[in-house]
Amino acid sequence: MSIKQLTGIRSIRTLYLQLLYRCNYNCLHCFHGENLKRRDRITATQAFEIMSHFVSEYATSRVVLLGGEPFLHDAIVPITAGAHDRGLYTEICTNGHQVVRRKLTYMVDTLDRLRVSLDGLREAHDDIRKAGSYDDAVKTIKHAIDLGLKVGVTLTVTSRNVEDLPQLVEEIADLGVGELKLHQLRPVGNAEGRTDLLVEDKSTIQASLERCSSRLELVLDDDLIDLLDGLPAHCDQDADPEESLARIEMSPDGALTMSCKAVGRNAHAFVWDLAEGGIEYVPSENSEIALAIPDVRYVTLTRS
Repeated sequence: MSIKQLTGIRSIRTLYLQLLYRCNYNCLHCFHGENLKRRDRITATQAFEIMSHFVSEYATSRVVLLGGEPFLHDAIVPITAGAHDRGLYTEICTNGHQVVRRKLTYMVDTLDRLRVSLDGLREAHDDIRKAGSYDDAVKTIKHAIDLGLKVGVTLTVTSRNVEDLPQLVEEIADLGVGELKLHQLRPVGNAEGRTDLLVEDKSTIQASLERCSSRLELVLDDDLIDLLDGLPAHCDQDADPEESLARIEMSPDGALTMSCKAVGRNAHAFVWDLAEGGIEYVPSENSEIALAIPDVRYVTLTRS
């Protein structure tokens, strides 16, 4: 049974395609956790088939390539070109390590946006990710902007970086970054049980955001907005009809997750058959459909 048949969903705006679990980092908040050790990967041929399916069956218009670390995939350049050839707005999420800079030159005409993870200023970022990773990510941001690419930054809000936000906004705006996307920490994978990473005083988040300048766009997932009091924002997805889905995410083993809140929880109701192609329904009392897990919606702060 297809997604369309079971749910009535006829269009899916964005496909998040995890190409592999493998990563050169082991971040404190990574939702993959032990899966980082797995060798599963989606081949270029499979990626082309998957993207073509979603374009033709669900009018998908955007693809976000991620991992693990997508630039460790040996076919990241042709996969990006294949997405572009299918008319997809193409974005890649990366940790910004040095391998990225070597490959970006070949992707200038096929990549619409590079999104680099920065989890605070240097001390916090390196503590969460890896020593020296902050400087590496900044070099990659500069290189991408020099190539004429549009660059965004993503950050998971934790106790280690929440107070860095105002200064981080200034520093990445100076580099030419146009958007900072903030995510709520979800206690799965490496973050399971890491209560030390949680921001206990939610007013700290609001105070930090209120000190951020309007030099770039701030996009927050609505779980963060729900914690705040009265900050003006508009929803980027409030026009979606019931027959439309904002996003769907496929893991390297083919599992398809419709809600960002279900990613990393083994709660998928559908799977892509990597051997034969096509989507299969895998009923379970613990699936995101059975549990009615809502999706995350993104909102943009309105600031003068």
